[in-house]
Amino acid sequence: MKYFKIAVSLDIKEIGNFPQIQKFKKGYDDDRKESCSQIARYYFGKKPDVNIDFDCLELAKKAKLTDYMSASYLNDLTGLLASMNLHQFLTDLRTVDHVDYTVPIYQDGIIVSEGYKWIHFIQSYPDIINFVESDFFLDHSEANYKRLSLKSFVDYRTEQDRALHKINSKRLVLRSELVSKFDILRLGVVRNETFITEEVKNAMVERQFSGIVYEQADFLIVE
Repeated sequence: MKYFKIAVSLDIKEIGNFPQIQKFKKGYDDDRKESCSQIARYYFGKKPDVNIDFDCLELAKKAKLTDYMSASYLNDLTGLLASMNLHQFLTDLRTVDHVDYTVPIYQDGIIVSEGYKWIHFIQSYPDIINFVESDFFLDHSEANYKRLSLKSFVDYRTEQDRALHKINSKRLVLRSELVSKFDILRLGVVRNETFITEEVKNAMVERQFSGIVYEQADFLIVE
Protein backbone atom coordinates (compact mmCIF):
# COMPACT_ATOMS: atom_id res chain seq x y z
CA MET A 1 0.00 0.00 0.00
CA LYS A 2 1.29 3.46 -0.93
CA TYR A 3 0.80 6.62 1.13
CA PHE A 4 1.02 10.28 0.23
CA LYS A 5 1.57 13.35 2.38
CA ILE A 6 -0.79 16.28 1.91
CA ALA A 7 1.04 19.60 1.53
CA VAL A 8 0.02 23.14 0.53
CA SER A 9 0.79 24.26 -2.99
CA LEU A 10 3.58 26.81 -3.53
CA ASP A 11 2.55 27.44 -7.16
CA ILE A 12 1.96 31.20 -7.37
CA LYS A 13 -0.09 30.76 -10.56
CA GLU A 14 -2.51 28.60 -8.57
CA ILE A 15 -2.52 30.31 -5.17
CA GLY A 16 -1.65 33.90 -6.12
CA ASN A 17 0.55 34.57 -3.07
CA PHE A 18 2.23 32.51 -0.38
CA PRO A 19 1.10 32.11 2.25
CA GLN A 20 -2.43 32.95 1.21
CA ILE A 21 -3.29 34.11 4.73
CA GLN A 22 -0.62 36.49 6.07
CA LYS A 23 -2.31 38.59 8.74
CA PHE A 24 -5.33 39.03 10.97
CA LYS A 25 -8.12 41.50 10.38
CA LYS A 26 -7.67 44.84 12.10
CA GLY A 27 -8.37 44.82 15.84
CA TYR A 28 -8.00 41.06 16.38
CA ASP A 29 -6.31 40.20 19.69
CA ASP A 30 -4.05 37.23 18.98
CA ASP A 31 -2.50 37.05 22.46
CA ARG A 32 -5.52 35.27 23.99
CA LYS A 33 -5.68 31.51 24.45
CA GLU A 34 -8.84 31.72 22.36
CA SER A 35 -6.86 33.09 19.42
CA CYS A 36 -6.50 30.70 16.51
CA SER A 37 -2.77 31.53 16.44
CA GLN A 38 -2.44 29.84 19.85
CA ILE A 39 -4.14 26.57 18.87
CA ALA A 40 -0.84 24.81 18.12
CA ARG A 41 0.84 26.17 21.25
CA TYR A 42 -1.85 25.22 23.76
CA TYR A 43 -3.81 22.49 21.99
CA PHE A 44 -1.34 20.55 19.88
CA GLY A 45 -2.92 17.13 19.41
CA LYS A 46 -5.75 17.68 21.86
CA LYS A 47 -9.23 19.17 22.00
CA PRO A 48 -9.34 22.85 23.01
CA ASP A 49 -11.17 23.59 26.24
CA VAL A 50 -12.05 27.12 25.11
CA ASN A 51 -13.98 28.46 22.12
CA ILE A 52 -11.30 29.21 19.52
CA ASP A 53 -11.93 32.49 17.68
CA PHE A 54 -11.40 32.03 13.94
CA ASP A 55 -13.19 35.23 12.95
CA CYS A 56 -9.99 36.92 11.85
CA LEU A 57 -8.13 35.58 8.81
CA GLU A 58 -7.21 38.03 6.04
CA LEU A 59 -6.55 36.90 2.47
CA ALA A 60 -3.27 38.40 1.24
CA LYS A 61 -3.14 40.80 -1.66
CA LYS A 62 -3.25 38.88 -4.98
CA ALA A 63 -3.87 35.59 -3.10
CA LYS A 64 -6.54 33.27 -4.46
CA LEU A 65 -9.01 31.10 -2.59
CA THR A 66 -8.22 27.39 -2.99
CA ASP A 67 -9.58 24.21 -1.44
CA TYR A 68 -6.50 23.85 0.78
CA MET A 69 -5.24 27.17 2.14
CA SER A 70 -1.84 28.17 3.55
CA ALA A 71 -1.84 30.47 6.59
CA SER A 72 0.99 32.11 8.55
CA TYR A 73 -0.80 31.73 11.86
CA LEU A 74 -2.00 28.16 11.48
CA ASN A 75 0.42 25.24 11.76
CA ASP A 76 -0.52 22.60 9.21
CA LEU A 77 1.10 20.01 11.47
CA THR A 78 -1.95 20.39 13.73
CA GLY A 79 -4.72 20.63 11.17
CA LEU A 80 -5.96 21.71 7.75
CA LEU A 81 -7.67 24.88 6.51
CA ALA A 82 -10.07 23.48 3.94
CA SER A 83 -12.97 24.56 1.77
CA MET A 84 -16.39 23.13 2.57
CA ASN A 85 -16.06 20.75 -0.38
CA LEU A 86 -12.65 19.44 0.71
CA HIS A 87 -13.79 19.28 4.34
CA GLN A 88 -16.83 17.22 3.38
CA PHE A 89 -14.71 14.85 1.31
CA LEU A 90 -12.09 14.31 4.03
CA THR A 91 -14.49 13.95 6.94
CA ASP A 92 -16.54 11.37 5.05
CA LEU A 93 -13.44 9.13 5.10
CA ARG A 94 -12.20 6.92 7.90
CA THR A 95 -10.20 9.63 9.57
CA VAL A 96 -8.62 10.28 12.94
CA ASP A 97 -10.38 12.16 15.74
CA HIS A 98 -10.73 15.89 15.09
CA VAL A 99 -12.84 18.95 15.84
CA ASP A 100 -14.04 21.43 13.21
CA TYR A 101 -14.28 25.22 13.27
CA THR A 102 -16.10 27.43 10.77
CA VAL A 103 -13.67 30.01 9.34
CA PRO A 104 -14.70 33.18 7.48
CA ILE A 105 -12.06 34.65 5.18
CA TYR A 106 -11.63 38.43 4.98
CA GLN A 107 -9.88 40.70 2.51
CA ASP A 108 -9.41 44.37 3.37
CA GLY A 109 -11.74 43.83 6.31
CA ILE A 110 -14.61 42.49 4.18
CA ILE A 111 -15.72 38.85 4.24
CA VAL A 112 -14.97 37.24 0.87
CA SER A 113 -15.90 33.69 1.88
CA GLU A 114 -17.72 31.90 4.70
CA GLY A 115 -17.06 28.52 3.15
CA TYR A 116 -14.01 27.27 5.06
CA LYS A 117 -13.33 24.92 7.96
CA TRP A 118 -10.32 24.38 10.19
CA ILE A 119 -9.96 20.63 10.77
CA HIS A 120 -8.06 20.36 14.06
CA PHE A 121 -6.63 16.91 14.78
CA ILE A 122 -6.99 15.99 18.45
CA GLN A 123 -5.49 12.51 18.47
CA SER A 124 -2.60 10.67 16.86
CA TYR A 125 -1.97 6.95 16.70
CA PRO A 126 1.67 6.00 17.38
CA ASP A 127 0.60 2.42 18.16
CA ILE A 128 0.22 1.95 14.40
CA ILE A 129 4.04 2.01 14.18
CA ASN A 130 6.04 -1.18 14.59
CA PHE A 131 8.99 0.42 16.41
CA VAL A 132 11.14 -2.71 16.40
CA GLU A 133 11.13 -2.98 12.60
CA SER A 134 11.41 0.77 11.93
CA ASP A 135 14.70 2.65 11.47
CA PHE A 136 15.38 5.59 13.82
CA PHE A 137 18.34 7.94 14.11
CA LEU A 138 19.39 11.19 15.77
CA ASP A 139 18.84 13.90 13.19
CA HIS A 140 22.05 15.91 13.46
CA SER A 141 25.31 15.68 11.57
CA GLU A 142 27.42 16.00 14.73
CA ALA A 143 25.72 12.89 16.05
CA ASN A 144 26.87 11.11 12.88
CA TYR A 145 23.25 10.06 12.30
CA LYS A 146 23.46 7.71 15.25
CA ARG A 147 20.99 4.88 14.81
CA LEU A 148 18.67 4.05 17.68
CA SER A 149 17.06 0.78 18.65
CA LEU A 150 13.53 1.51 19.85
CA LYS A 151 10.98 -1.10 20.88
CA SER A 152 7.95 1.04 21.69
CA PHE A 153 6.44 4.51 21.84
CA VAL A 154 7.60 4.65 25.48
CA ASP A 155 11.18 4.07 24.29
CA TYR A 156 10.80 6.84 21.74
CA ARG A 157 9.54 9.36 24.31
CA THR A 158 12.25 8.38 26.80
CA GLU A 159 15.04 8.75 24.24
CA GLN A 160 13.62 11.98 22.83
CA ASP A 161 13.34 13.55 26.29
CA ARG A 162 17.04 13.07 26.92
CA ALA A 163 18.36 13.56 23.39
CA LEU A 164 19.86 16.90 22.36
CA HIS A 165 18.55 16.51 18.82
CA LYS A 166 15.34 15.34 17.22
CA ILE A 167 14.83 11.63 16.62
CA ASN A 168 13.94 11.04 12.98
CA SER A 169 13.29 7.98 10.86
CA LYS A 170 14.32 6.72 7.46
CA ARG A 171 11.63 4.07 7.54
CA LEU A 172 8.44 3.63 9.55
CA VAL A 173 6.87 0.19 9.45
CA LEU A 174 3.11 0.28 10.03
CA ARG A 175 1.04 -2.52 11.58
CA SER A 176 -1.33 -3.72 8.87
CA GLU A 177 -4.13 -4.68 11.27
CA LEU A 178 -4.23 -1.12 12.64
CA VAL A 179 -3.41 0.97 9.59
CA SER A 180 -6.22 -0.70 7.62
CA LYS A 181 -8.76 1.12 9.83
CA PHE A 182 -7.89 4.57 8.44
CA ASP A 183 -7.96 6.39 5.12
CA ILE A 184 -6.20 9.37 6.74
CA LEU A 185 -3.23 8.81 9.06
CA ARG A 186 -1.88 10.98 11.88
CA LEU A 187 1.01 9.13 13.50
CA GLY A 188 2.13 11.91 15.82
CA VAL A 189 5.63 10.44 16.13
CA VAL A 190 8.68 11.60 14.19
CA ARG A 191 6.53 12.40 11.14
CA ASN A 192 3.73 14.60 12.40
CA GLU A 193 2.07 15.19 9.05
CA THR A 194 -1.18 14.17 7.39
CA PHE A 195 -1.01 11.07 5.20
CA ILE A 196 -3.61 9.59 2.85
CA THR A 197 -3.83 6.32 0.95
CA GLU A 198 -3.15 6.18 -2.77
CA GLU A 199 -6.84 5.49 -3.37
CA VAL A 200 -7.82 8.67 -1.53
CA LYS A 201 -5.13 10.66 -3.34
CA ASN A 202 -6.43 9.48 -6.72
CA ALA A 203 -9.99 10.42 -5.75
CA MET A 204 -8.82 13.90 -4.70
CA VAL A 205 -6.93 14.40 -7.96
CA GLU A 206 -10.02 13.33 -9.89
CA ARG A 207 -12.09 15.94 -8.01
CA GLN A 208 -9.44 18.54 -8.84
CA PHE A 209 -9.13 19.98 -5.35
CA SER A 210 -6.97 23.09 -5.58
CA GLY A 211 -4.07 24.30 -3.45
CA ILE A 212 -2.78 20.78 -2.72
CA VAL A 213 0.32 18.84 -3.66
CA TYR A 214 0.79 15.16 -2.92
CA GLU A 215 4.21 13.89 -1.88
CA GLN A 216 4.73 10.14 -1.99
CA ALA A 217 5.68 8.86 1.47
CA ASP A 218 8.09 6.08 0.52
CA PHE A 219 9.27 5.89 4.12
CA LEU A 220 5.92 4.43 5.24
CA ILE A 221 5.91 0.66 4.86
CA VAL A 222 2.96 -1.57 5.72
CA GLU A 223 4.17 -4.88 7.16
